[in-house]
Amino acid sequence: MADRINIEQNADHVGGKFKWEREPSCCDRLKLAVDDDRFIFVSNFVDGAEGSNTFYMMPVDSEGYLVRSKGVVIEHCPWCGSKIDGRKRYPRK
Repeated sequence: MADRINIEQNADHVGGKFKWEREPSCCDRLKLAVDDDRFIFVSNFVDGAEGSNTFYMMPVDSEGYLVRSKGVVIEHCPWCGSKIDGRKRYPRK
């Protein structure tokens, strides 16, 4: 089994190479899964004016390759069960 997701197949998925305006605070594991592990991704879509970005997971096979091109949206942290609340920092216009 692969220990890394081979996500370079599709550059549309946004990993953790961005700054947080409001980083997820439910538990350390969620932020780590976005920033370092690239296991959970954060879309550019925001729910409401001051809402949270959409978080999602990508289904992969045993070798770490994508099984499908669209992710599975998650609203609660897979580790602690809290509702996810996080927002990426966007440049001001």
